Amino acid sequence: MKKIGFLFGVNNAFSLDVMQNINLRNKDGIIAEEIKIDISGIDDLIEYDVILDRVSQFVPFYSTYLKYAELRGCHVINNPFWECADDNFFNFALSHQINIKVPRTVIIPSKSLPKGVTHESMRNLAYPLDWDAMFEYVGFPAYLKTNIRSSFNNDFKIYNPQEFFSAYDLTGDSSMILQESIEFDDYYKCFVIGKKYVKIIKYYPLRPQHLRYSEEEAMLTDEMIESIEKSCSTVSTVLGFDFNSVEFAIKDNEIYAVEFHDINPILDRNVIKSSNYEWLVDTTADYLIEIASNETPRQKKYCWTDYLSDNPI
Repeated sequence: MKKIGFLFGVNNAFSLDVMQNINLRNKDGIIAEEIKIDISGIDDLIEYDVILDRVSQFVPFYSTYLKYAELRGCHVINNPFWECADDNFFNFALSHQINIKVPRTVIIPSKSLPKGVTHESMRNLAYPLDWDAMFEYVGFPAYLKTNIRSSFNNDFKIYNPQEFFSAYDLTGDSSMILQESIEFDDYYKCFVIGKKYVKIIKYYPLRPQHLRYSEEEAMLTDEMIESIEKSCSTVSTVLGFDFNSVEFAIKDNEIYAVEFHDINPILDRNVIKSSNYEWLVDTTADYLIEIASNETPRQKKYCWTDYLSDNPI
């Protein structure tokens, strides 16, 4: 008997719906159930063939358990060893290197010293920093964003150097990026399952959360749809994500990838709308069954290494 385990927290509706979807199919004896994790030893067996993880990024104990599950042959979605991909600057640099158009982006050291770090430990940091060159390269308006997910997740849209420094003063010890603002004509959020199934959704990022998703048909040319789907598949493949969402801004018919790494998006039927939600439930169930049935080969390496530059810039 093949078993698919689900690990989730307070946002449980999506996981429960996918579990029910799988169990109602009764395909090849595959069953889906909620995982219960006890104290684990280094020679314990893992009873699951596949695990869909929706919460370990917030619970380090779960993250370690999932790494052990991978060690024992379970296929965990998403790969728990690739948590270091939670790095916006790296994701944008990688996408730029594989010819996906992205906004101009720079990495900025934290305003305050990281906890436990002294000024002596920062001797390799240039001083003063060349703020003028940064402003010239990125331009205005721009976004000041956290580089790595943390409890501090506010983005600041800024229009001049004075606003930058005012916002930067509020960022504490979070490493930040400054990024060109794409003043878009159109915007889409795409869910990517198994690196190959893509759902393109009209999205309004400036609206309140519950009004952002649309069930409108994407007003895109066939060429644009093909380009977006290819970019979604490529970036999710090189980052090793089987469950991901990617966002695109369109300006003057140019497509810019502006968000790459949302492996645990809010999946509430009332937020993302019923047709989008049903697609996600059905497609996720399809893919989990594919893996449990060994119909989908498992990747054995980090694909982004295929794109390493031979000549450092």
